[in-house]
Amino acid sequence: MGKPYAEEINSLPTTYLSAMAAQIDALVRAIAASAAHPLVAVGSGGSLSVAQFAATLHQSTFGEIAKAMTPLEVSTFPLTNANTSFPLVSAGGGNPDIMNAFKHVVGREPRRLIILTARSGTALSQLAASYRYVDYVEIEIPSGKDGFLATNSLVAFCIAISRAYAISTKENLPADFSQLIGGDRRIENWREICRPLWERDNLVVLFPPRLQAAALDIESKFTEAALGNVHIADYRHLAHGRHHWLAKRGASTGILAFVTPDARQLAERTIRLMPPAIPVVSIDFPCDGVNSSLGAITTAILITGFAGEARGIDPGRPGVPSFGRKIYHLRIPRNRRSRTQSSRAQMLSRKTGGIDGKQVKIWERFYRHFVGRLSRARFRGAVFDYDGTLCDERERFIGPHSLVVKALLRLLENQIPIGIATGRGKSAKNDLQRAIPPSYWNRVVIGYYSGYETGLLDDDTLPTKKIPQTELQSLGEQLQLHPSIAAHARCEIRAGQISVVPVGLLSLATICQVVEEIVARTRKDKFAVVMSGHAVDVIPAGVSKLAVVSRLRECFSFSDSEAILCIGDRGRPPGNDHILLAQPYALSVDEVSADPDTCWNLAPPGHRGVQALLDYVDAFRVKDRCFKFVPKLIGKGKQCEIN
Repeated sequence: MGKPYAEEINSLPTTYLSAMAAQIDALVRAIAASAAHPLVAVGSGGSLSVAQFAATLHQSTFGEIAKAMTPLEVSTFPLTNANTSFPLVSAGGGNPDIMNAFKHVVGREPRRLIILTARSGTALSQLAASYRYVDYVEIEIPSGKDGFLATNSLVAFCIAISRAYAISTKENLPADFSQLIGGDRRIENWREICRPLWERDNLVVLFPPRLQAAALDIESKFTEAALGNVHIADYRHLAHGRHHWLAKRGASTGILAFVTPDARQLAERTIRLMPPAIPVVSIDFPCDGVNSSLGAITTAILITGFAGEARGIDPGRPGVPSFGRKIYHLRIPRNRRSRTQSSRAQMLSRKTGGIDGKQVKIWERFYRHFVGRLSRARFRGAVFDYDGTLCDERERFIGPHSLVVKALLRLLENQIPIGIATGRGKSAKNDLQRAIPPSYWNRVVIGYYSGYETGLLDDDTLPTKKIPQTELQSLGEQLQLHPSIAAHARCEIRAGQISVVPVGLLSLATICQVVEEIVARTRKDKFAVVMSGHAVDVIPAGVSKLAVVSRLRECFSFSDSEAILCIGDRGRPPGNDHILLAQPYALSVDEVSADPDTCWNLAPPGHRGVQALLDYVDAFRVKDRCFKFVPKLIGKGKQCEIN
């Protein structure tokens, strides 16, 4: 089993260049969207080292709590924070543990679920294709499948992750593998200075927290290839009792110390106190950022090779016992807690954040009341949010998916008018005019800039190029001059809206807080602050997407008693759909409000955005210029593959 470890080491320079050129747009978007949230990275074996690498970078870059977990860990504990991001790492994309972890996580609908793999057509990719919100990233490895230990896949994954975080830190990665590790001469120097360590049966690896992934990888590789016994500890964790091992087992132990500039003084003082008979090898990294983390994880792979040469073991193909294969293929029993939640339980959880006891029955009554009222209504029209509802993030610049257009045309062909509410201006109009035939434009009401201007899709005078109101212009200039916004966002002033889009380290939520504080301090009664999936918008007080509902009624002479269904994705304040989705007949494809009477998300577990929208329209039953909504049909339609 496997391939020679030396062959894998020789492939690292090619792998480095390939990973530096790999397409990682989906990973970059997912990491940027995770900046303000906790992160739990999941992997087994060498992939656990990648998970720790990602967790360390996330915490050091964004200051958010991050943790690496094995698949069993993540499948055992309940997931209550829906704002957590979950990268799942698996080179092969098919082992039973990562598959089980995916099934456990996906139905809980975390803020981001990211799959990182090195092979196409895997069982994991096929499973992920059923959930459109999942970010799937495949990094091609020129050398092919790893041997027994994770090597080239590990380096490729860590490079991709480093590139994604380096965009936020503005750190430049080394151009090639030689520059990363300092050239062949440095490798030979490491090989030579490490020789005394292989004369000892045990190895203690000391590290600064930034390099924990490298230490973890040495422990993993030495154990998996039976190269020796490894203990790992950061420089202060060693002080809490672990030094006693050196006192009693020093004669059979060597020390490998990873050192970075910010840890050098502590490392040197610690090493000076080691018993002189214990060999200590220090490996220095010249910086404290992403490059040191990437350099250390690569060094761990090289050091494993040195130990294998000295001990006559090829880490790439040590041989696998038959009982080991049987253990690998064991399936995890599905207990009650780990089963994918039922649709009903998930709907309640979305609305309440998790409840138990008597509260469940109370909320079930609210749910039944809402669904019953929805089922009895005959809808004369529908109003949809645009970004996040008709268009997913990946479609923002290309327009709605063909299946969404087909769903809209089904209504229009049956003379059911629709409204579309967007925070955008002419770009949304152009996308819609390309997607919808001109003969139907006079049945489509569109509201620009969150309802500031409304009119039919065939109205060439909209959106207008009005000069912004004086107060709006003044507020926009004030926002542009604020240090946090000037450094981390792009602020655009339009006729009816100020739009603030993050372009730096600050998260969307943090920018929203900054904008809210400025507006509250200066013009609280004049303007409102709302947030979409990609921007913070400031709009005049009294303006909302509800204007599209009013214009739809006006254009098609619908009375107030005639039902209109509203569908959006940001139903929770300060979401930019929260007023639209406060209407009696309102569904969310993502975030919901706390109102028990409306704004429920009835999509199947793991479906959000466009996928949830298609679930809903599959449940429309069109007849006589109106439609009924049949909740029991949600998720029963045959959606085509839309990933």
